[in-house]
Amino acid sequence: MLPRFHWSDITTVGHYLGVLILMTGAAMCVPAAIALVFGEFRQLGAFVAGIGVCLTLGSALRFFKARGLDRRRALLLVGFGWIVIGFVCAVPLLLSGSFDSWFDALFDSVSALTTTGVTLVSDVDAMSYSQVTWRVVMSFAGALTVIIIAMYSGFFGEGSRVFMMAERRDGERTRARISDTCLLVLRVYGSFALVGAVAATLICLFLGLHPVDAIMNGFWLALTAIGTGGFVPHTSDLVYYHSLPLQFVLSALMIAGAIGFGVYAYARVRRFKHIRRNAELRMYALWIVVLVAFVTWIMTREGLFTSLGGLMQNGLSTVVSAATTCGMQAVYPEQIGGTITDGVVILVIVAILFGACAYSSGGGIKFVRILQVLRWIKYSILVRLAPDNARVRIKYEHFGSQSLSSEDAMVAMTVFILYLGTAALGSMAFIAYGNDALNSVFEAISYVTNCGMTTEITQAGLPFGLKVVALLLMWAGRVEFIALIAAIVGIIISIHPENLFSNDRSRELRTLKSKNSGGTAWRRRKRQESGQRGKTLAVAGLLVLGLACGGIAAPSALAVSGGAQVPVQDVEALSNPSTHSSVDIRSLLSAGKRQDGRDVSFTGEAVGSPIVADADHVWVNVKGGGAMVGVYMDAELAKKITHYAAYEQTGDMITVSGTYHLACPDHNGELEVHAEQIEINAEGESWTSSVNPAAYAVGFVLIVVGVTLTLVRQSLRGRVRFRDLFKWERS
Repeated sequence: MLPRFHWSDITTVGHYLGVLILMTGAAMCVPAAIALVFGEFRQLGAFVAGIGVCLTLGSALRFFKARGLDRRRALLLVGFGWIVIGFVCAVPLLLSGSFDSWFDALFDSVSALTTTGVTLVSDVDAMSYSQVTWRVVMSFAGALTVIIIAMYSGFFGEGSRVFMMAERRDGERTRARISDTCLLVLRVYGSFALVGAVAATLICLFLGLHPVDAIMNGFWLALTAIGTGGFVPHTSDLVYYHSLPLQFVLSALMIAGAIGFGVYAYARVRRFKHIRRNAELRMYALWIVVLVAFVTWIMTREGLFTSLGGLMQNGLSTVVSAATTCGMQAVYPEQIGGTITDGVVILVIVAILFGACAYSSGGGIKFVRILQVLRWIKYSILVRLAPDNARVRIKYEHFGSQSLSSEDAMVAMTVFILYLGTAALGSMAFIAYGNDALNSVFEAISYVTNCGMTTEITQAGLPFGLKVVALLLMWAGRVEFIALIAAIVGIIISIHPENLFSNDRSRELRTLKSKNSGGTAWRRRKRQESGQRGKTLAVAGLLVLGLACGGIAAPSALAVSGGAQVPVQDVEALSNPSTHSSVDIRSLLSAGKRQDGRDVSFTGEAVGSPIVADADHVWVNVKGGGAMVGVYMDAELAKKITHYAAYEQTGDMITVSGTYHLACPDHNGELEVHAEQIEINAEGESWTSSVNPAAYAVGFVLIVVGVTLTLVRQSLRGRVRFRDLFKWERS
């Protein structure tokens, strides 16, 4: 009999969901403090409102009576917690003024919590310090949550017996061990983030960033790299910094984040022998080496990247980002399928699909499952070759000697098939909207594995149907299907008033009464109930399948009925043989080899700050039409630019004339333009965002309501008496 959810289950999940919402409100205090320090008072109002919503909603949900959080209830909490918390986290994003709609804000919050890292902000370079910090904090918190859930629940098919076997069944002891592990996870990844932030800050200072910008960028990059979140607050992602040493530091952090936490737990107690023998870790290391070798060979054969720096920046960094599912891109999205050839793109897709190690924040199928599938293939072969009376056992090292069971292999194959099937449905949706087939497969797999590497498809103008598809893919991929499907099926088969609003005691009485009745009537009733359960399960399965197919197929059908066409890049302007042909930046990034070395001219906005290239030259990032390109120019020439786009500031609109390089051998194979001259068309200006008084008023009112609800709950439990709160005692 399938377990059903009852009112006691719903109240328990609601109570613990309230606790999570209160923790979310506490996390909002970090960006709120950043907003206060830097005088971002409009953003401060958004976070005050967000904290008020969290405090009120969380305090109200805690009135529900909590019982033990068993496996069924935890399934429901994990399956739907991401979306509920995503709605709460979207409040300050929505009030920030950076998003075109509430759904875009929800999309970004879920993207951050699931460590996907994709954003739909129309101008990500103009986001405030506090909003970028909130995105990074959400991503880091989501990464730590995934690690803890994977270790203590076993929902993801990775198994939790390794970390649970030493615990007693005593509830207090279990909670203590979980809290100790949470602190250990925070210390380990916090230490990595601190070291990485210091290194990244020093590199940013060397690149010429303002000290405050260098510190904030170092903090953001380190946290998002160790948490495999992949969010970089610039349109051109890592290309913005034009720094190979920075990519090396971040690649090391990505690998550290993709390695299972068990490795660090065993290293802490000096059990290095188990780490060396870990089959998953050895296979993962071998896989990265093989990928780098193949990608380097393909790029060398194409003859485009001839320097070692070019191969490392375009090959090594891309492979590491894909294999760790971090999603930081060292190339422009428009280069995927162009400068980055189809062969490399296919290898990157496979790397993203396989994912990282178990007990890590990385997504994908996970290498422990790949290992189990390969071992099961070996077992199947040996069983057929061995004598009839032989007993075949397959063992492998994964934090101790493990015996492969049919259940482990079944779960691994199930997750493998679900990933492939979901990615196929997502790819069909992207193709139905008129996108290139290979790019559509790339996008779908990147979303479902929570990698976040994107092509030119994902941008601020993404159709609403594809936003829904991408949101579903991120959600399903983060909970790795099994928990989500179990939660949905459990809810569907539980929708019956007699079942839903019953408690544990009433169910026990009904069971006892049924058993005591006995005889023919009892057996007839059991047969009827068995048949009813079969029908309910069949209907539930069909509903889940219909919802999944409808969520993917409906946007696809809408796109087809709307006459969606394959987008064609405007590269005709580049074929003009005249000197300094005028082009837009997006077409420039999509140009092929035949345009390499030609003179071009384009107009855009100077963004960020100049990046030091050498003693006499700087990089200036120029943005136009939603795309950004790096321009290499003389430092004296760059002094003409007086304003760079940032928060509450527009940059100078400039026209750049220079030589286009598809993969410059002098600058690590970067796609760039060597400027010969620039012209200032319009100077940028600064302004101050208007403060939203309503956000402050609503926020403070909700905070008062939340505090009141908390005091009422404590009073009802006998911990606080209201008359003691207002009691005046003379000293």
